[in-house]
Amino acid sequence: MIRGFLKWVFKKELDDINAELAKAHAELNRAKYICEKLDQQRKVFNDILSNIDVSVDVHEYHKYARSWAVISLQGRRCDYIKFVDLGNSDIEEIARFLRMYERHANIKVDASPHASRFLKVDKRF
Repeated sequence: MIRGFLKWVFKKELDDINAELAKAHAELNRAKYICEKLDQQRKVFNDILSNIDVSVDVHEYHKYARSWAVISLQGRRCDYIKFVDLGNSDIEEIARFLRMYERHANIKVDASPHASRFLKVDKRF
């Protein structure tokens, strides 16, 4: 009897609380959906990043040849290749260029042992 009386007295407040709970559940479901979509996008992005390959040919003496890089992205249907002319870049500029990819790519450097030590990579052919 007291319970029924309290429901009658606080009917408006209880209806407001129930409406807010329904909105909160809807927002929770929407947030779960967004989290699932973001997780799928993260997986796709990490898959793309794992397929990036960077190769650099470093020439310390620029009068004979220019330094250049090849960035390739292996796809399911085709590969994308970008040639980047590093021109007369000095070894520090090339190191900055490589740092853009160091966490996400397989990096191969064709350089003299001195340049390889400066770039903190092993000399690879």
